[in-house]
Amino acid sequence: MAVLSVPSLKNTGRRGTRKGTMGARRRQDRQPVAWWPLLRKLSITLARALILGLVLAMLLASLSWAIRRPMFELRRVMVTGNLQQVDRELLVKRVKNMHGNFFTLNLGDAAQELKTIPWVRMASFRRLWPDGVEVMVEEQQPMARWGGDGLVNRQGELFEGETTQVLPQLYGPEGGQARMLTELEQFEQELAPIGERVDSLELSERGSWTIHLASGFSLLLGRTEVHQRLSRFVSVWTQVFGGNSPHGGWADLRYPKGFALHPEGGGGGVS
Repeated sequence: MAVLSVPSLKNTGRRGTRKGTMGARRRQDRQPVAWWPLLRKLSITLARALILGLVLAMLLASLSWAIRRPMFELRRVMVTGNLQQVDRELLVKRVKNMHGNFFTLNLGDAAQELKTIPWVRMASFRRLWPDGVEVMVEEQQPMARWGGDGLVNRQGELFEGETTQVLPQLYGPEGGQARMLTELEQFEQELAPIGERVDSLELSERGSWTIHLASGFSLLLGRTEVHQRLSRFVSVWTQVFGGNSPHGGWADLRYPKGFALHPEGGGGGVS
């Protein structure tokens, strides 16, 4: 007797379902990418950027046009500062001839240009709406002469200028003016009790100090303990010279406990 095998309907259905699912996935994978929405978004973004760029360009062009109007040209120049040597009219003329107006004038460059004027140490600017600037000027304050025709200001800086002021003369190594000015001021204080002042001050390359007084008398201080030596000599000044200041000669103060006196036209000795 022959037996026939009938396939299970349950299993057949599952296989059919799996094949159908795989086929659907393959069809989905094969679907073309939708480029149009992406292109549309990109076009909108580019259009917005272009419009924004045009607006900014128009604003910048309008601003550039506006700040160059005649109403902003520099007509008012106010100069402030205690000026004795610097000509205010010269400063005003120099500023008005500078390139730029209320908006476009480069204040840093303008300040540097004014510093090239003799006796101008520092300059700064402040804008005055809508057509002016205020110029604050610090003038050089000479405290001593340096070398041939140089001057030393209060900050110990070297500058060029001409003055009729009676100023002490400094002679020393190049670049040593600041140090010498500091020592000069202290020497002047130490000489004040005897009514003497420094006519010139020398500093040798080896660091030795020499003071030439306005009376014509000179003091050799050496390199060390210069202020102690000067103070010691000042304390006996009246005993040595009485009420009269010497008009020449010199004193060597480099001795540990005394000094050698060399009066003008006479011999010397150690006290």
